[in-house]
Amino acid sequence: MKRIVALFLVLIAAFGLAACTPEEVTVDRLTVTPPTKVEYIVGDAFDPAGMVVTAINSDGTDMVLTATDYVLS
Repeated sequence: MKRIVALFLVLIAAFGLAACTPEEVTVDRLTVTPPTKVEYIVGDAFDPAGMVVTAINSDGTDMVLTATDYVLS
């Protein structure tokens, strides 16, 4: 009987610890504020000045990305 009670307590503790594990946060969506210059002539280089890229996470938090966090192509 003591073994069954001990096993039961171990299982309860394991479930309790599993419930305390933080949820993995993932990027839910991206928002992009357009750059200052939006009209180009063929051959002009893209100018990202003024462009803001923001990642909205699954937990509701958001993070402004820097130019090193993404690739323009």
